[in-house]
Amino acid sequence: MEKPTLVVNISDMKISDNPDDHIVTYSLGSCLGVTVYDTALKIGAMIHCLLPDSSIGKGKPDFNPAMYVDSGLTTLFRELIERGSNKKNWQIKAAGCGDPASALTEHFNIGNRNFIMLKKILWTNGLILHGKLVGGNRPKTLFLDIKNGTTIVKMGNDIVTL
Repeated sequence: MEKPTLVVNISDMKISDNPDDHIVTYSLGSCLGVTVYDTALKIGAMIHCLLPDSSIGKGKPDFNPAMYVDSGLTTLFRELIERGSNKKNWQIKAAGCGDPASALTEHFNIGNRNFIMLKKILWTNGLILHGKLVGGNRPKTLFLDIKNGTTIVKMGNDIVTL
């Protein structure tokens, strides 16, 4: 794995068409990490969403669409399209949505709800999930190589290519 050049924080997203870039997000527990890669234009994007539903945050002065799966993915898709990307060329992959040993995440089932919202957004937009590593209780690190779209998930010493 190459050294990351762009870091996606919690409730953040990045888009790049620089073939030298490597995007990463760390510590995906119940959060959802999604990569979108346009195989024709070689544009890649990553988002790290904390919660599934933006209805609890809309209207607030500090509203951040990337915090939520529904508004974050919609924003990410729109920005890719504005850059000339076509969704028929997208490879979409996901990681996270786990159930870390936390009474709060277990009680609210955030990881599962994040994944359900992802599937709903993809279905609504006629999109396919091409790879995933979701669930479990181990934190995940998600990598995207802009040069070729390779998406890797790291959990401790385990490395999985999606």
